[in-house]
Formats: sequence, structure tokens, C-alpha cells
Amino acid sequence: MLESTKDYFQNTFSYPDCEELNMYYCGKRIETPNHSYGPEVRSHFLLVLVKDGYGTYLSSKEKIRLSPGKLIVMFPNEIIHYVVDKKSLWSISWIGVYGSMVYNFFKKMGITAQNPVFDVSNLDAVANILEEIYQKSFSEEENDKIHIISLLYRFFAELLSGSNKKNSMDFVAKTKNIIEYNYDQNINVKSIANALHINPCYLSRKFKERYGVLPKEYILDIRLDNAKRMLKKTNLRINEIASSVGFSDSLYFSRLFKEKTGMNPTDYKKFSV
Repeated sequence: MLESTKDYFQNTFSYPDCEELNMYYCGKRIETPNHSYGPEVRSHFLLVLVKDGYGTYLSSKEKIRLSPGKLIVMFPNEIIHYVVDKKSLWSISWIGVYGSMVYNFFKKMGITAQNPVFDVSNLDAVANILEEIYQKSFSEEENDKIHIISLLYRFFAELLSGSNKKNSMDFVAKTKNIIEYNYDQNINVKSIANALHINPCYLSRKFKERYGVLPKEYILDIRLDNAKRMLKKTNLRINEIASSVGFSDSLYFSRLFKEKTGMNPTDYKKFSV
């Protein structure tokens, strides 16, 4: 179904025969003034490509500048919020996607819920694919629907190609990525450094220079943030939550949790209801 104003256009898409990679809708904005988005939560992946304009992505931990060539990835059930600069005209394209392949693509690109903004090096090629997807979305012909599915694969192929060409994943970024995807495992700075063939002290120093925190502290922060989320949203027992976020000892987890939050996990859960 087409939704549009003078600067906003969106169309839905339905082709249920492809479970690995598919799309709910696509759209674009053209030179929208005074724009902002969110805070908003979606039940699926929403990818927004900035084609023109400048703004700021806002999270609870950091602010990231947005400019042409940035791809914003909204993960399911995660809050996203960005504000466009005053006097900046905002031109973007977006797709709402789902499927078993989506997480795999993002993992290869180093995109996580904690690191949701990606630099697109081949902006014109990626933007052209999204425009072609939008134009094709109005057709009810099955061959055009299949073509859209192929364009989605081509979209991710272009993103991965650009990522590989500029070798954006250096060892510091890889460390951050490893932590965010494996915080629930028995990882530490030494094991990560060994996997990357880097001296642990050198890795810790470079990580803190870039992110302002030591990697061992970042591991703990990620674990406790996810523990808070699980305490709020699940009925799991404390020991189950501790194990789910990488703590083998639930008493140690509870002690650390209270040190960081001022409350033990049980009280935190009660006051979060």
C-alpha cells in the first residue's frame, strides 16, 4: 500500500515464498526539513541509508554523527532515535527486512545493536539498488517480486563488498564485535587477544584510546546491560540470567550487579515491573 506526502513515500511488499531474506516495505524521503525519528521501536529490522543531510544518532551511551553514506540499522525491539540538524534537508531511503540470513549479513559487516551505524563506501551503487527496489515494489507481477528478492541480496553484497575493500574491521573494532556477539561465552581480554594474535596489554590500551573504556570493563558493561534487560522482560531465575550473560557463578554475578547498580538483581526486577 502506497503512503506518500510531498517528501515522504512508502510502499508495502508481499512475497511470502522466500524465508531467508525478504522485505515488508520500502520507502524514501526527499529533502525533508526539520526531521527527527523516534524514540521508536520496531519488531523487525529497519535499514535507513542517508543520501543527503546531516544529523545525530542518539543512544543511551553515545552520539554518532550522521552524514551522506551512513547506514542506520534498527534492530528488532531496540530503541532508535535520531535528530536532523536544523536547516539540513534530509534525503534517505529505507527497507524493512526479515529472514534467517539478515543476522548473518550484519555479523559479517560488524553491525550490532550496540554498533548500529555503518559507513557505506559505495553510496551511489547502494542508493541505486534501493531506488530500483522501491520502483519495482509497485508491480504485482511475480517476476518483479522475485527480482526484488534478488535486489535485496545484491544490496547486501554491495555493503559487504564496500566493507571488504576498505578493510574497516581492524583489530580494535574486531575486539568490540567479538565482545558484543560472544559476551555470553567464557571470554576475556587474554582469549580475545590470543584469537587476534595481539598482545593483551597493547589491545587493552588501543581499545581504551578508541572507546574510552578497557575491554574487560566493556565485557562487564555488555553483560550487565543484557542482564538488566532480561530482568525486566523475562521470568528467568537469577542463576539462569547469570548463566545467559556469561557468569558461571550467580553469587559473583549478584555481587557485581549490586556494585554497579546499587541494587541486587532480585530488587532490581521488583522495581522494574
